[in-house]
Amino acid sequence: MLSKTFSFLVIFLFSTVAFSQKITGVIIDANSNEALPFTAVSLINQLSGTISNAEGQFELTNNDSTLTDTLQVNFIGYELFKVPVYEIKGNLTIQLKPTSVVFDEVLIEPREPTWYIKEAIKQRGSNYPSQPFQTIAYYNEVMKENDHYTKFTEAVIKSNHSVYVDTSKSIHQLLLFKASDKIEDMQFMKAKMEKMDRKKRKQAEKKGEEYDEKSEAVTASFGGPNSILLLDNIKSGENFLDSTKFKKYEYNFDGASTYKNIDIIIIGFKSKRTLDNLKQHGKIYINTESNVIVGIDFNGQIVIPALAKPFMLAYGLSVHSPRLAAKVRFKQIDTTWYPEIFQIKLNGAMTKRYTFKENEYATFEIEQVLSMNKILPNYTAIIPKEKQFDASEEMPKQVYNDEGFEWKDINVMKVSY
Repeated sequence: MLSKTFSFLVIFLFSTVAFSQKITGVIIDANSNEALPFTAVSLINQLSGTISNAEGQFELTNNDSTLTDTLQVNFIGYELFKVPVYEIKGNLTIQLKPTSVVFDEVLIEPREPTWYIKEAIKQRGSNYPSQPFQTIAYYNEVMKENDHYTKFTEAVIKSNHSVYVDTSKSIHQLLLFKASDKIEDMQFMKAKMEKMDRKKRKQAEKKGEEYDEKSEAVTASFGGPNSILLLDNIKSGENFLDSTKFKKYEYNFDGASTYKNIDIIIIGFKSKRTLDNLKQHGKIYINTESNVIVGIDFNGQIVIPALAKPFMLAYGLSVHSPRLAAKVRFKQIDTTWYPEIFQIKLNGAMTKRYTFKENEYATFEIEQVLSMNKILPNYTAIIPKEKQFDASEEMPKQVYNDEGFEWKDINVMKVSY
């Protein structure tokens, strides 16, 4: 008995001293050694987690855990990886093993693909939150021009969410915000933008007005986190999940796999024509035992609206191959599935044509990630109206850190400049 007590004290003391730090590592495919980006990483006994970056690297804050906790890593199509925290020494290299699942063993009596989607949507009330809940999420937005960073912002967002059968929007509060200074000015049409800027400055000076350079800056983004905060397909009801619009898509079975140690079927979909300026295709991941959608990937070619084409032509602008990709993953807590990871990526190229000088050309890539650091089931605290996030206002002016968070407390996504 004494030896057990001594062992417990050693573990307790060592955990409180040695493990008030970050767990770091890289996640790769065990066969190909290729990095696995945007992989969910969490501690089992805590309702918190993080996400790996494009190179598979991750950092996980471990301030509140003990040696008795377990690190777990989840990625669709791979075996669930677990390792006790007390076994972690130094930087981890986690090799995930691909799974092999026989489709016929998962679906013994297969029905039409749309039947499984209908059943999953029908059971939203039992599979997804039936009580309001709160999340603390890490957000970042990255913009690149010709592979050079022109924007990198990070934020921590507290959100109050309603039940999933209620389509009302979530309410958000900005707790932390920062923008990197390790970025370069956008070069595309820079001379023209500077000329316009000088003109507006002179006009403001003539009127005796103060010119706010930042408010006049032209930035190509999704408009801050508002777009990604609305990405929850299950709650918002995307067209490809709406049974009244199934005729506008083609659906097919695309095999079977595993996610978080459960078997899933994969349903592929493709829009028959352009919908909402997007030619869509993607995959829906469904666990057929509980009829729950555990993840969605969708991609699409963006079709420039006809009304915009004359305007672009007049200014000598053309857009090449604009594409959108998005990813949504859910996390099970007890028997309920909560949002865990949202990701949006937009890329394409633009040309500015000139009559008497060389044309300008640039490639663009914009990416947003929202990763739930903490999920608080059945809990919300009122966010006063004056502290609620407004996408039309500048982010730095909307920080209300009444939770007392510091960046060292947050699981961020590593970014390599």
